[in-house]
Amino acid sequence: MSWRFHNALDSFPAFSKDWDDINRQMGNHILLDSRFFGPLLRHFGSEKMLLAVRVDTREPGIELNEHRKREIWQTYQPRQEQIGAIH
Repeated sequence: MSWRFHNALDSFPAFSKDWDDINRQMGNHILLDSRFFGPLLRHFGSEKMLLAVRVDTREPGIELNEHRKREIWQTYQPRQEQIGAIH
């Protein structure tokens, strides 16, 4: 399993179609739609956040991670969102 990491604030718009494709395959949850999650990320995200994109096209995956403490990362989940940002 290989992943590429990007700055989330800069890269999310470029990967929003992939994000929505995976969301549709996984049940099309409204709170994970890029039209909801993009602005949420833009207004409440930070420069330290990473967008992880799985390289394997047979089993795609995307998630948003944020650095919490030294060597501790977690899935991005702002208070306004009731579900973690992982596909």
